[in-house]
Amino acid sequence: MFQNYFKIALKVLMRRKFFTAINLLVISLTLSVLIALTTMIEALMGSHEPEPPELLIIANTQVRNSTSFDHDGSLAGYRLLTQYAQDLPGIERMAITEFPSQTISFQNQTKTTLMLRRTDARFWQMMNFEFLEGAAFNQADYEAGKRFAIINEATRNQVFSGQSAVGQMLDLNGTSFQVIGVVRNIPDLRILSFGDVWVPISTHSHDGYRHDLVGNFVGLLQPAPDADIHLIKQAFQQQLQSVQFHTSDYDQIRSRVFTGWELVYALTSGNYYGDVNANRLHFFLTGVALLFMALPALNLVNLNVSRMMERASEIGVRKTFGASSGSLVGQFVFENVFLTVIGGVLGFGLATVGLGWLESWDVFRYTNFQINSRILGFAMGFTLFFGLLSGIYPAWKMSKLHPVHVLSGRVA
Repeated sequence: MFQNYFKIALKVLMRRKFFTAINLLVISLTLSVLIALTTMIEALMGSHEPEPPELLIIANTQVRNSTSFDHDGSLAGYRLLTQYAQDLPGIERMAITEFPSQTISFQNQTKTTLMLRRTDARFWQMMNFEFLEGAAFNQADYEAGKRFAIINEATRNQVFSGQSAVGQMLDLNGTSFQVIGVVRNIPDLRILSFGDVWVPISTHSHDGYRHDLVGNFVGLLQPAPDADIHLIKQAFQQQLQSVQFHTSDYDQIRSRVFTGWELVYALTSGNYYGDVNANRLHFFLTGVALLFMALPALNLVNLNVSRMMERASEIGVRKTFGASSGSLVGQFVFENVFLTVIGGVLGFGLATVGLGWLESWDVFRYTNFQINSRILGFAMGFTLFFGLLSGIYPAWKMSKLHPVHVLSGRVA
């Protein structure tokens, strides 16, 4: 049966090349955009090295005056993280880092702009970087404030001409650091670990940051495998109730523990301190994907109705010779799914080319977009859904035509 469906589908698609080309264009473009966007979201939000899975984040923090309502907000301060988030129950390890900032390196009279990230020693215990040379600094180095630097492969190639960099001195904004390690390039979409250069937080030119509740830091929490995330969040909120303020300007503080998806939702909604439901983001993205697929599907329904109206005489003859409505629906749906699968393959090719083009433009530094099996399965699922959605109604409508009306030309 399916062999006959396949043969008829090929003949039908080749009979009206214009309709076939229009259908393939709509399907392939729609699916290529969906695959590309899904791949980019996966690169941003998926579990990728060097960051461990199920990482929790303490980021946005605000202090307020309950009387005057004055407030000051930014990221978490160093004192908040070290005194009130260090020993939360259910947490195996906490690391502290800053988001990267631009710095200038003058090496051999050559100016190079690099992205500098400051971290503590636990950051290197938590993250799974691949070292090409050397190693990370340890807790003793960190506490001593040693001016050590870890650079990525691109920086080694750019600044040290690809030669061994361990032991070399690197100038960063007029301060010399000794290179002690070289790691693989980390894509800039890995916002919690990306950098060109990593140095200890303790190498700051001043130590005022150690006393701040609000600052420029992010706390990275690695929960135990059996930890209850909700209890960890509650414990942090209880810790905030005991915060000691070193100034009378403020007497309240707000912050929270985020999962990765919750942080993305907070960033997109601007809701940093209220209740955050990451499922809303999932539902929103799914709804956008369905809407994105539904609009071209409706256009394809109209095209398919027009295409099948031209086959009315064929339908009338087949029904006259005993073809059931079920077999006709199966034939028409198979043809449409077959068409969408071809469009899906073309869309996969277009998405691959488009993502490669983005990589060549260096819009996202060190990023290698990979369409993995999960994304491929997602794309194939939407392809089949797309084919069924745009094929069932026209197939059902045409299968219900009366053969006498069809053969007499009375088809509306």
